[in-house]
Order: sequence, then structure tokens, then C-alpha cells
Amino acid sequence: MLPTITTTPTRLTTIQKVKSNLLFRSTLSELNGAMGDLGTYIPIVLSLTLSKNLNLGTTLIFTGFYNFLTGAMYGVPMPVQPMKSIAAVALSDPSFGIPEIMASGILTGGILLVLGFTGLMKLAYKLIPLCVVRGIQLAQGLSFALTAIKYVRKVQDLPKSKSLNGRDWFGFDGLVIAIVCVFFVVVVNGAGEKEHEFDEIEEELGGLAGQYKFGGRSGGCVAILGAAKLVLGFVLGSSLAHFFQQFPVGILGVLLLFAGIELAMACRDMNNKEDSFVMLLCTAVSLVGSSAALGFLCGMVVFGVLKVRNLTSVKSLSSIWKHEGQEQV
Repeated sequence: MLPTITTTPTRLTTIQKVKSNLLFRSTLSELNGAMGDLGTYIPIVLSLTLSKNLNLGTTLIFTGFYNFLTGAMYGVPMPVQPMKSIAAVALSDPSFGIPEIMASGILTGGILLVLGFTGLMKLAYKLIPLCVVRGIQLAQGLSFALTAIKYVRKVQDLPKSKSLNGRDWFGFDGLVIAIVCVFFVVVVNGAGEKEHEFDEIEEELGGLAGQYKFGGRSGGCVAILGAAKLVLGFVLGSSLAHFFQQFPVGILGVLLLFAGIELAMACRDMNNKEDSFVMLLCTAVSLVGSSAALGFLCGMVVFGVLKVRNLTSVKSLSSIWKHEGQEQV
């Protein structure tokens, strides 16, 4: 009788899994992919550094650490991005300083942690209508874009959040350079092209799609970016801010403009007339009242009223008038 050989499935240890996640698929492609998310990261962090005195060294260290951590854990080019909505409020509201930015980040992280651990994320997804979320995104995106246009048109005193005289046409920080930058971004980014099959997916994934498009395939892609941020943060620290103070604010405004447009374009999936109405109402209240919370509250109330109207089968006045007009004809 021959002895039976039993094979036990081998499980990857934590160290082996981390090594596998950080392994480059193609060195040049991964290095190129690491740069794919900087188009969003640099203008937002730079704007907050110049206008709100954000500590650039600390920001580089912590974002670099989390870049390396996400690459090691997930094995895909998972980006670490500043939230455009928080940045939009911070840049458009002079009273929104570093303490408010920190509180917003901590509260956002805490809420997401609770929702993730308790499994309430699905419940929140069902209770909060997508049209209300899109309305807030559209308002923040437009606010971001309007602030960016102000950066382009006017000379800025960023620490005081004040606009000064109109910007000169020529010079290192002139309007001509900013307009050339707009054309360059449009041509390189492909803005205005026909929609492709994966456009909707790329819009939802944001930086992940950008890094994937540039060649990133593994966690090593963001890990190398995180290592570069850590080196810059520890070696140069906040002294980088003095260097970036010479950066042309007009070009920075152009980069912020496209970041705001990207945030606002999330609303293009609202095809239903009723959802579009709620979305635009949220946007209008948020912009006029300068309060996203007020816009959210009004959107939820109006959405609930419309749902009750649909359930009770009460005809709107416009439909009654339309029906009477057809009878008279």
C-alpha cells in the first residue's frame, strides 16, 4: 500500500503579500504612473499652502506615508488625494482656516470609519439621494472654478485672501501665459473629446484611473511616489513653501479651474428631470447661502416632498394646465 501524500495549501505571509503588492510590473510604466495623480494633488496643496499657510513639510510626510501604506496593503495604484470639496470651501471662504480644514478632515475620516465598521454605509447610500449629493458637488465645483478664475484675472494677496488690481497681459505671471496654459491642458487632457467606453468609470475612480492610464499597475506605483514625498518632507520640509511662493498664480488658477470643472462634471449622470431639479436647487441654495449644509437640507426636503407627491398621485399644476390646454385645442 503506497503512502498517501497530502498537500496543504500554502498561504502567503504578510511580508510575502506586501512584497507581491509592491512588485513593479514594468519599471518605466510604474514610474510614469506614479505621476498620474499629481495634476490634482499639486494645485490644491500648493494653493492651500500659499493662501492658508498649510504646513507643506507635514503634508508631504503624512500623504507620503499613506501613499506607501495603501500601495503595500492593496497592491493597486490607490491614490491619496486632498478632498476637492473641502479645498473648495477653504479657498473660497476667507474665514475657513487651518483649524477648520483639520476639523473637516478628522470628522470626515471619523464618519467614514464608523459607517464602514458598522455597515451603515449601505443604509446611508439608500437614504441620501444621489441627486442631492450631485447638487452639493456641482455647487462646490462651481465655487472652486469661480475662485480659480479670480486667481487668473486678478493679482492676489493670497495670505489675506484678497484680490488686487487686474493682472497684466505680459510677464512671467501674465494673462498670456495663463491662456497658453489653458490651451495646453485642453490639448493634453483631451477635454471636449467624444465620450469613450470607460469615461464614466474613470470619472468615479478619479486618481486611480489617472495613474492606471499613465501606466501604474501595482502598489509599487504609489509607494515610490510616497517615498519621494517622504524624502522631500523630511529633507526640505516647509522650506519648499518659500520656493513655491514664486510659482505663477495665474497658472495655478488654471490648474484649479480644471480641478473644479472635474468636480462639477460629476453631475452629468442626472438624466431625470425631477432629479435634475433637486440637484439644481441644492446648487443654487448652496451658492447663494454660502452653505453646503443648507443646500443639503433643502434638497432632502424637496426630494421628500416630490416623493410624497408621486406616492399620492397628485398632479402638478403644470400637468393640469397642459391637459386643459390640449382640451381647448
